Amino acid sequence: MAVKAVFFDFGHTLFEVRDPGELVSRVAAELGRTVDPAAAVAVWDEIYERAGLPEELARQRDISSEAHRANWVRLLAPLERFVTGLAEAVYRAQLEVENWSPYRDAGATLRALKTAGLSIAVISDCGFDLRPIFEHHFGDGALVDAFVLSFEHGLVKPAPALFRAALREFDLAPSEALMVGDNPVTDGGASTLGIASLILPRVPRGEVRGLDSVVRLVQPSPRR
Repeated sequence: MAVKAVFFDFGHTLFEVRDPGELVSRVAAELGRTVDPAAAVAVWDEIYERAGLPEELARQRDISSEAHRANWVRLLAPLERFVTGLAEAVYRAQLEVENWSPYRDAGATLRALKTAGLSIAVISDCGFDLRPIFEHHFGDGALVDAFVLSFEHGLVKPAPALFRAALREFDLAPSEALMVGDNPVTDGGASTLGIASLILPRVPRGEVRGLDSVVRLVQPSPRR
């Protein structure tokens, strides 16, 4: 592939929430209630399964910071069974940089792509600024050249304008970029513009993401 830039999704592609059982238990403890981490994870997984349903995505929760907060506090409401106020408190905790973890192969993949001379953008449906998360985990942010965030544009994927914005950042044609994500509907929308799309299957929490396939895909095979 004659790729000059790689566009990445954020959640479930480069980053995941760090140990949600511990996160919920810790926030609950701050509210004066002990919650078993295993029980917290069970509720958390139910919430995130619901969050990915078509009817939830249709709410366009990432179109603004306000919509993001309102919809996620509503989605997190099952946590209230543990202690009142936990949904709002967990939502706030998810905005903190230390509560996100890059997949184990994320940093190495980004560095390999930069070493190969490729540009990198993050195109994410989100309701808060992701730049501090990358700076916290990867240093001064030099690994990512551009951020195209839904709440800053008032649009969510698969809106073509978001992918076009990333192309404009590097003055590229669609054929010169690759989109990498986990959702065939939202991230795969890049293909409607002619941007090749790689959709990675989900992996168990804490596992290697399989991002090395991106490096293999964009680097030309040696001639025989």
